[in-house]
Amino acid sequence: QHIAGALPKPTAADAKKYYAEHPALFSERRIFTVQEVVAPATAGVAEQLRALAASVKSIEDASAWLNGQGIKFGSGGATRAAEQIPLDLLPQVHALTDGQSAVFANPKSVTLLRLASSQAAPVDEASALPRIEQFLANQRAGEAVAANIKQLRANAAITYMGEFASAAPAAATTAPAANATAKTAIEKGVAGLK
Repeated sequence: QHIAGALPKPTAADAKKYYAEHPALFSERRIFTVQEVVAPATAGVAEQLRALAASVKSIEDASAWLNGQGIKFGSGGATRAAEQIPLDLLPQVHALTDGQSAVFANPKSVTLLRLASSQAAPVDEASALPRIEQFLANQRAGEAVAANIKQLRANAAITYMGEFASAAPAAATTAPAANATAKTAIEKGVAGLK
């Protein structure tokens, strides 16, 4: 709180710049009705889902293909406003027109997202600016606190005290000694329970 409190507050110019740089969240904001299929990122799945998306196949076609391959997957639909979509994916979703599909992959899963429909729901600058200023203040505070914690961890010195002081060098040099120390500590803890 002390670190966050010492930071300068975002200015109205900062908020206006953010508004102008993110039209998908504000002036061109839309509410999206989507259908999605989420499958594990196994070999060939992303490529096949991309092919299905490019040929304007339906979600049902993708589900049938996954079933035919014996791949377990999840599917569903939702209505989401632009701010409910992760910021790194929003430009790609915003670029879709109704009926188009896109595939998003990460190391664990592949998602085929079809934009069933969308409707414009812009947010004017006057009502957005106070929320943007609060968002920017929170973002700056989070970054400052994370940087401070990183620096504290890098500069921290650990000092072992009492009975752990003599075990610390042995634990650092050999693994068996560390296991013996851990076993001794566990035995002491169990003895306290008896």
